[in-house]
Amino acid sequence: MLTEENVKLQIKHLKSLALIRNMHAKGSLPRIHGWLYRVETGTIDVLIDGRDDGPAKQSSKKKPAAKRRK
Repeated sequence: MLTEENVKLQIKHLKSLALIRNMHAKGSLPRIHGWLYRVETGTIDVLIDGRDDGPAKQSSKKKPAAKRRK
C-alpha cells in the first residue's frame, strides 16, 4: 500500500539525519515509530516499533469514536 511505503520512507529519512544518528550512536532517545492510522476502520497499524527499531506489523483494536456533547 502506498501509505505504508510513505511511512517507511519517512522513517528512513529521519534515521539519516545526523542529529538522530548521533543520538542513536550514544544510545539516547528519540525512538522512532512508524504508525499508520486507518480512517475507514479506526485502527492504528504499527509498521516500525521504535523500541527495538525493527519492523512490527500489528494493528490496535478498534475503539469506538468518542461522542460529542452538545
